[in-house]
Amino acid sequence: MLLVAAATPGSSQEPPARVTAAAFEVASVKPSVVRVSASVTIGPYSVRARTVFLMSLIREAHGAQYYQIVGE
Repeated sequence: MLLVAAATPGSSQEPPARVTAAAFEVASVKPSVVRVSASVTIGPYSVRARTVFLMSLIREAHGAQYYQIVGE
Protein backbone atom coordinates (compact mmCIF):
# COMPACT_ATOMS: atom_id res chain seq x y z
CA MET A 1 0.00 0.00 0.00
CA LEU A 2 1.32 3.46 -0.89
CA LEU A 3 0.19 6.51 1.06
CA VAL A 4 0.80 9.92 -0.47
CA ALA A 5 0.19 13.32 1.13
CA ALA A 6 0.54 16.60 -0.67
CA ALA A 7 0.09 20.22 0.32
CA THR A 8 -1.65 22.59 -2.03
CA PRO A 9 -0.04 25.98 -2.65
CA GLY A 10 -1.64 28.78 -0.69
CA SER A 11 -3.19 26.47 1.90
CA SER A 12 -3.28 27.95 5.38
CA GLN A 13 -1.22 26.42 8.13
CA GLU A 14 -1.80 26.66 11.84
CA PRO A 15 0.54 29.13 13.58
CA PRO A 16 3.04 27.51 15.95
CA ALA A 17 1.79 27.00 19.49
CA ARG A 18 2.85 29.68 21.94
CA VAL A 19 5.03 28.39 24.78
CA THR A 20 5.07 30.29 28.04
CA ALA A 21 7.49 29.95 30.92
CA ALA A 22 6.28 28.62 34.25
CA ALA A 23 5.55 31.31 36.81
CA PHE A 24 4.84 31.40 40.51
CA GLU A 25 2.13 33.67 41.83
CA VAL A 26 2.84 33.15 45.54
CA ALA A 27 5.60 31.52 47.53
CA SER A 28 5.81 31.49 51.31
CA VAL A 29 8.82 30.13 53.20
CA LYS A 30 8.70 30.11 57.00
CA PRO A 31 10.90 28.51 59.64
CA SER A 32 9.25 25.58 61.38
CA VAL A 33 9.24 25.24 65.16
CA VAL A 34 7.07 22.13 65.19
CA ARG A 35 8.83 18.77 64.90
CA VAL A 36 6.43 16.56 62.98
CA SER A 37 7.01 14.27 60.05
CA ALA A 38 7.62 15.94 56.69
CA SER A 39 4.87 16.00 54.11
CA VAL A 40 4.70 17.11 50.49
CA THR A 41 1.41 17.45 48.62
CA ILE A 42 1.44 18.04 44.87
CA GLY A 43 -1.78 19.30 43.30
CA PRO A 44 -2.58 20.25 39.71
CA TYR A 45 -1.59 23.89 40.31
CA SER A 46 0.30 23.89 43.59
CA VAL A 47 2.90 22.23 45.77
CA ARG A 48 2.62 22.29 49.56
CA ALA A 49 5.55 21.14 51.66
CA ARG A 50 5.50 21.12 55.46
CA THR A 51 8.54 20.68 57.68
CA VAL A 52 10.76 20.04 54.66
CA PHE A 53 14.20 21.58 54.22
CA LEU A 54 14.21 24.22 51.48
CA MET A 55 17.46 22.77 50.13
CA SER A 56 15.73 19.41 49.68
CA LEU A 57 12.93 21.01 47.66
CA ILE A 58 15.41 22.87 45.44
CA ARG A 59 17.49 19.71 44.96
CA GLU A 60 14.45 17.64 43.97
CA ALA A 61 13.05 20.33 41.67
CA HIS A 62 16.30 20.63 39.72
CA GLY A 63 17.60 17.08 40.01
CA ALA A 64 20.75 18.34 41.75
CA GLN A 65 23.01 16.66 44.28
CA TYR A 66 23.63 18.19 47.72
CA TYR A 67 27.17 19.26 46.80
CA GLN A 68 25.85 21.21 43.79
CA ILE A 69 23.87 23.66 45.95
CA VAL A 70 25.71 26.35 47.89
CA GLY A 71 24.20 28.44 50.67
CA GLU A 72 22.29 28.14 53.90
